[in-house]
Amino acid sequence: MSDAASPYRSITKAALAALLGVPENQLRTRAEAAADLDVSQGTLANLAMPDSEGVGSGPAYYRSTTSPTGGTAWYPASEVEAFKRHRSAPIKRSYDRKSGQQDWTKLQDDAERLPVHTVVSMIEEWRDSELYRRAQAILHDPNPMAGRLTYEEECRLFGAAQKGGRVEAFAAIAASKDAAAQRKEIFESLDDQTNAVEAHLLALTASRGLSVSSAHPSFFVLTTMFERAWGEVLEAETRWRNFDYTGMPKHQPSMINEITISVIVKT
Repeated sequence: MSDAASPYRSITKAALAALLGVPENQLRTRAEAAADLDVSQGTLANLAMPDSEGVGSGPAYYRSTTSPTGGTAWYPASEVEAFKRHRSAPIKRSYDRKSGQQDWTKLQDDAERLPVHTVVSMIEEWRDSELYRRAQAILHDPNPMAGRLTYEEECRLFGAAQKGGRVEAFAAIAASKDAAAQRKEIFESLDDQTNAVEAHLLALTASRGLSVSSAHPSFFVLTTMFERAWGEVLEAETRWRNFDYTGMPKHQPSMINEITISVIVKT
């Protein structure tokens, strides 16, 4: 077997849904799309076949791989519904929407222009999922000492370990004999916070199929948004750990994100 990298690219259902800005459950397999249209899978496959100009008909769909063979065809539910309405319309008109196979690689390669709705929803969904996860953990074990080391490390990262935050802490230690050592600890926590935020953000964007690196022009905006979302989660957990349970989620999030906070506790 050759060790050479495959020339073909693949994408997961979750990553494709993120690129299209739709919930994952809004992507239909060919079998599901055929059932929605009340046609056979063979009929739908024949519609998708490219004509002499290389353009297929039927509802727009995306294949999970650029390989000419294999892979799964994913049909956005909105495209299936639009084509269904077109087929059942009493007065036939030309189909004015995209049809046949679409190219998702162009969406993935357009790293310079991230869709703002994708970015905002991604971070909000992560925040809501993380709030739900932590609220659930406290509901099961309200003991403030449960998971205390990890919680205190997050407080250190966000400056919450110092009374009044880092700014007031700098002023408070000005006359201290070990002010230099304390300032060093605060600056180290800032560096650790930056590294932790960037690492988690990169993991989150990768899970959504977004091509993002520290060199991306939107990286500063993304890290700032993620840092604030993480800070909101930590503020809520602090309330709950102090027996103030206001703001606990009333509903389960539409999706539970697999990217959870993982910090290394310094000893």
